[in-house]
Amino acid sequence: MDHPRPELPEVRGRPGSRDEPRGLQDPDPLERAERWDERNVAQGRRHGPEPGRGSITREVQGGTSATKYGRPLGATMAEAPWVRFEGATFRDELTKYKMANHPFKTHPFFSRLERGEVSRPLVHAWVKQFYPWLASVPIAMAERFANCSWDPANDPYRRMILDQLVEEAGDPKGKAPGHPELWLRFCEGIGVPRKEVLETPLLPSTMVAIDDFLYTNRVNTFYVSAAGSSEPPNVELCARLLPAFRKHYGVDESHLEYYSLHVTADVEHSEWVGQIVAAFASTPEIRKQMWEQMLRGFSLHAFLVDGVLAGTHEGATPTKAR
Repeated sequence: MDHPRPELPEVRGRPGSRDEPRGLQDPDPLERAERWDERNVAQGRRHGPEPGRGSITREVQGGTSATKYGRPLGATMAEAPWVRFEGATFRDELTKYKMANHPFKTHPFFSRLERGEVSRPLVHAWVKQFYPWLASVPIAMAERFANCSWDPANDPYRRMILDQLVEEAGDPKGKAPGHPELWLRFCEGIGVPRKEVLETPLLPSTMVAIDDFLYTNRVNTFYVSAAGSSEPPNVELCARLLPAFRKHYGVDESHLEYYSLHVTADVEHSEWVGQIVAAFASTPEIRKQMWEQMLRGFSLHAFLVDGVLAGTHEGATPTKAR
């Protein structure tokens, strides 16, 4: 016996549905985000990420220029920063947004770490996954250096990139250790043997983050890659975590050189990045690429941490360090 099929309400217009334009026919992302926001408002939906584990990733990915500069119903849309600003003014706007919205500033994991609320086993899991990311930074800087052409006008920028590359990788004559080596020493200070760090398998999230990080530095112009750099917020993060590791986790000064160095070294690197961005932020197209590269970096750093948290039961419940 055949039963009549119930009539289902037609769902239209959501991203991913058949009537949503795709591929080469897809409209500008800003325009599509505005239409999506308008539908949300009209249907009484709350805009923004839902609470729970992994929400920081949705927040970082959702807090893009489209949602920040999307217009409410009946209002005039403010110009996007890559349209409104140029040169040094755009650089300042980019840095201000980065300092306020980077996962180093917004991710709950780092706030809990600063207060000593992350258990030692979870800290150990995190430091072991962050090492391969740090080990890939000199390679990314080499890609950036290779994309800086021989044009004499680029001479000062090549020197900036090369100086940072050598500091990240370590002096080739052995006069100064590289940052991956300093991180291994920090791991030893917090209770993770060097051999264990080096032999720890990479989580899928770590592999994806590293792969995308190297890819974007390979295919982008050096100035677009520079715009995605995390040096400015890293200065603030290291200044916050340096006393936390002393007080809450008992790490002695001889194993904290990674953090004490970055409180000062990344100030200079931040200035160099700013000079590169200001010099090349000449058109709205380039400035939009820079902004999007910054947002892409946000997602990668959040993904690194969320991948570690996904395998634990501590993503939402604070526990005092032990």
